[in-house]
Amino acid sequence: MIKASGVQCETMTAADMVVVDLDGNVVAGDRRTSTDTPTHLADPAGAVEHAVTLEEVARIAVLTTVIEPAAAPLDAAVRQKHFGRKHGPQACYGQP
Repeated sequence: MIKASGVQCETMTAADMVVVDLDGNVVAGDRRTSTDTPTHLADPAGAVEHAVTLEEVARIAVLTTVIEPAAAPLDAAVRQKHFGRKHGPQACYGQP
């Protein structure tokens, strides 16, 4: 089960969920799946690779604050651009 494309997590309901098989084919639900469905369908080796990558990004973030506690967060414009790619009126993919 995965959320439908373009759905905000804050407003998501059970109707916004889509059931897919292990090949990503929709088995239940009336909406398109989230664009990150393939990531969730990764084979075990791929899933481990994604997990290792996320762990490394988290480790780098923690080390950054250990080495330089006053390190500035990522620029707001960069954060907004990343968020805006998936959410809001300026989203460049997904479904409204």
